[in-house]
Amino acid sequence: MWQVGDEPVPGYRLESFLGEGSNAVVWQASAPGGMATALKLINLGGKLGLKEFRGIQRVKEIRDAHLLPITAFWLLDDQGNVLDDRAMHCLDNWVHGQEEVTGTVRVRPRWPRTLVVAMPLANTNLFDLLEQYKNRGCVGIPVDELLDYMEDAAKGIDFLNSPRHDLGGDPVAVQHCDVKPQNIMLVGDSAVVCDFGLARVAGGDENLRSLTGPAGTPAYIAPECVHGAEPSRATDQYSLAITYFELRTGVLPFAAESLEEVFGVHTGGHLQLDPLPPAERAVIRRATSLQPEDRFPTALKMVRALRQSVGPRLDSASAAVADEVAHVRDTDEVLESALDSKHDARLLVDRGTASLKQGDVEAAIDDFDKAIDMAPDMAEAYYGRAMAHGATAEYRRKHAAAFDEQAHSNFARGDFSHAIADFSEAIRINPELATVNRCRLLRNRALAYRIQGDYDKAIADCNEVIRLHPDFARAYHDRALAHRAKLDYDHAIVDHLEAVRLSSGNASSGNASGDYCSECAAAYRERGDAYYRRRDYDRALADYNEAIRIRPRWGIAYNQRGRTYAAKGEYSGAIDDYGRALQLDKKFAHLYHYNRGNAHHKNADYHEAVADFTQALEQKPDYGRAYLGRSRAYRELGMETEAQSDAAKAESLK
Repeated sequence: MWQVGDEPVPGYRLESFLGEGSNAVVWQASAPGGMATALKLINLGGKLGLKEFRGIQRVKEIRDAHLLPITAFWLLDDQGNVLDDRAMHCLDNWVHGQEEVTGTVRVRPRWPRTLVVAMPLANTNLFDLLEQYKNRGCVGIPVDELLDYMEDAAKGIDFLNSPRHDLGGDPVAVQHCDVKPQNIMLVGDSAVVCDFGLARVAGGDENLRSLTGPAGTPAYIAPECVHGAEPSRATDQYSLAITYFELRTGVLPFAAESLEEVFGVHTGGHLQLDPLPPAERAVIRRATSLQPEDRFPTALKMVRALRQSVGPRLDSASAAVADEVAHVRDTDEVLESALDSKHDARLLVDRGTASLKQGDVEAAIDDFDKAIDMAPDMAEAYYGRAMAHGATAEYRRKHAAAFDEQAHSNFARGDFSHAIADFSEAIRINPELATVNRCRLLRNRALAYRIQGDYDKAIADCNEVIRLHPDFARAYHDRALAHRAKLDYDHAIVDHLEAVRLSSGNASSGNASGDYCSECAAAYRERGDAYYRRRDYDRALADYNEAIRIRPRWGIAYNQRGRTYAAKGEYSGAIDDYGRALQLDKKFAHLYHYNRGNAHHKNADYHEAVADFTQALEQKPDYGRAYLGRSRAYRELGMETEAQSDAAKAESLK
């Protein structure tokens, strides 16, 4: 864990902690020469960190006044040592699929563990600014100020989205894919867009999309990206529209209780935009159209339409906000006056009554108790305490529900640490809330724990759900996913099988049994992969067989079983399985042809090997390993000229 005074990279001294996300921490640091800067330290141990590395590689040379620049970045090993540029190149190759492939698993370098990114130090972000305004009694950021920030952000987004960026080929457009209030920073009086960890090149990454899943934070994700599809030209505009709504009204445009419901709101077009005035609502409705082509041509045109819709109402809106702030200030002064007179029972009763009206029941009871101690004959103090105790049950219910609602908002934003804290507070205040609706709150907290990587706590929450509802298939399924994340495949498979059994026999148990069957097959395949890595090929085959029995049209499972047959020297079985994988799954056709070509080569079927390697290259012309495989097959056939040509091509693609 980093501490004040540490130097993660030479010359950059950590000064103060700024915040953290699910996979990174941000510090204010002193750069060489004493200049204040921000350092983001990203864990490369999982997919989130690798996505961030890939996004930074894409945008590191892109410069615009409304995009927060990346001034430098470094890779660190396990001991915190800075790695050289060769390590950066190797990791870059791996995330683009150019490193060694075994089956369908890309083998990444083992040594880079932390990515350090240096950026200019911002004042704050728009989400924190919203919280500051809400603490002052405002609903949201005043609209005239907010529109200035939105215009700055729209200019940065439109620049990023325009097909003008040279990333090593023809000019391309880049989609940010994670526009949200936390990723719009204030530097001086201007807003700049930051955090390009999910950025995607328009039209690219077909093979990587299946590894990265939805592009964006759930609360702000465009409908076309919910199921991992390629972002559209207006994906970032959709997210900016949701951002505007939240910063304007102080809430998100939905009240969903689970991640599935959040995604359903986006894909079904069920955004609740009523808090906006009709003219603004119409603009945001268009900017969040389900079909990208129905949105505005650019994000800037959306903001200019918002300016036109707001019109001359800015002055009256600002006046209303000022009145609201003044009222809150007056209330605070009354309570502060009561605080200064702690020894006057009458003032304690008055303050207790004010606290009770504001919903702070515990503070009210404390004041009434103190008043009774000071003036045992004061009837108003006893009456007030009776009223407060009568409100306690209702208070606890409403207070817990508020934390529950706040937890879901944080969850939808991707702020899982705060979501867990809010779920836990709701359970503490009102334990019964944890048991309603098949323990929905516990299940959601378990999901947040799992996303955060705290698998034991996720399993503990699932255990409690299963204890209360032993026939609930979803709980076994969720616990199985946590076991799989811990690489505990034996327990995961047991839980998956139980979920399948309960789901098959109970139509009301949650998801359809087919969904649970697919996850069960995946668990068998993953355990098979683990056995394969240990060279326990017989057990690996048994698990792949079971995965195929449950999910008979799963191309990847046939590929993995074929790989295992090849490792055992049973090349005919391997060739048959690779052929079946090709029939079922076209996405990885280049890989299956390559693997079958290797099996043919080892079986001395050199003509068939050449044919498969050629097919692999037709699918993926830059597939260097296929050139190398075909070169070896040509050499066995005595075709030396062709062999040398392919070997040279393979060398050029390294």
